[in-house]
Amino acid sequence: VTIRTITRGDIAVNSDITSSSGTINISSSDDITLGAITLNSGATGNINLDVDRNNNTGAQLDLGSGLLTGTIIAFDGGTGGASDTLIAQSLPNTWVIGNTNNAGTLANSNITPDASAAFTNFQNLTGNGDTDEFRFTGTRSISGAVDGQGGTDTLNYSALAGPITVTLAAGGVTDGFASSGSSSNVGTFDDIDAVVGSASTADNLTSTVGLGTTATWDVVAGNDQYATGGDTL
Repeated sequence: VTIRTITRGDIAVNSDITSSSGTINISSSDDITLGAITLNSGATGNINLDVDRNNNTGAQLDLGSGLLTGTIIAFDGGTGGASDTLIAQSLPNTWVIGNTNNAGTLANSNITPDASAAFTNFQNLTGNGDTDEFRFTGTRSISGAVDGQGGTDTLNYSALAGPITVTLAAGGVTDGFASSGSSSNVGTFDDIDAVVGSASTADNLTSTVGLGTTATWDVVAGNDQYATGGDTL
């Protein structure tokens, strides 16, 4: 099954698509948005969702509340150089960024049977209303924005030798904290509620949020906290 736009145009998928042990290809010149639908290629089939094809304009792949079933599930933002965004379902999500820039895996309970999909060429990663954990396990980064949105969202550097640097520049738009740059492995971040450091004893957590306001650092073994303006890290 193949659905695509040739020149310009978004694709909204609002009905189930089934291709038993086959391949489902949805390729858009611009955005793809999934509704409350199922894409089912069977236990041995593939699903490919591609945005920003044939255009050098920012596009987004919004997984909505889609249920995806396939052996290989892949999301691609294209290679045109634009800044593309992957938006996850409103579920507990685990994002893993390894040794390729703007690439990694996304895992949640709506991605089956292996609970993991590979993504490439997405400069921005956006969570949803549930928890999101962004795990950095290699040498590469997300060049744009990592946004946890609602829920308790974490930057996790525990797989790295380090040292790493995280800078808190403001309160998050939804909750938690945001940065304006100067943090390891991300261009910027927003709506982050927790940070797990690397194996190094030289990790650096810096905040400019409390300048001119009241800020509190509580350093307790296993539960270090920073709070200001009603936000707690």
